[in-house]
Amino acid sequence: SGCNCQPCQKLDAEASSQNVPEKEKIPSMESLLDRWAWGPQPSVYQLSQGILSLNHEQKLLCSEASNSTLSSTRLYYRLFILKRYFIALNRIPHSVEFENGYVARKSSIDPNDAKSINKCKNKLTTLDPAIGLARVGS
Repeated sequence: SGCNCQPCQKLDAEASSQNVPEKEKIPSMESLLDRWAWGPQPSVYQLSQGILSLNHEQKLLCSEASNSTLSSTRLYYRLFILKRYFIALNRIPHSVEFENGYVARKSSIDPNDAKSINKCKNKLTTLDPAIGLARVGS
């Protein structure tokens, strides 16, 4: 992402570490066919490698086609935004009570005092999670 804040850097590091799994490289079917064109008949192992290669190429093509559709792209972006949204919500202190979109902070104010009621109303603020998203870096 384009954000350089500490939480975003941690998220980017986690995402890059998840994309590291290394598997053995499967040769392409085209190279296998070129080797078999003028050489001896392929062995059973070479034929099974050819089938694995064809399966691997088919999986890559299918995943590339499915990941490039508009609905999957939109879903990916929505999930990414929701992930950042919940990260922003987790930054709110746990001593806060949520009621109807408002945040009421606990305090020890005498309810009989008119000034204290006004202060309590002033402390009641609207919670806008989008502000937290700005802090996260979206």
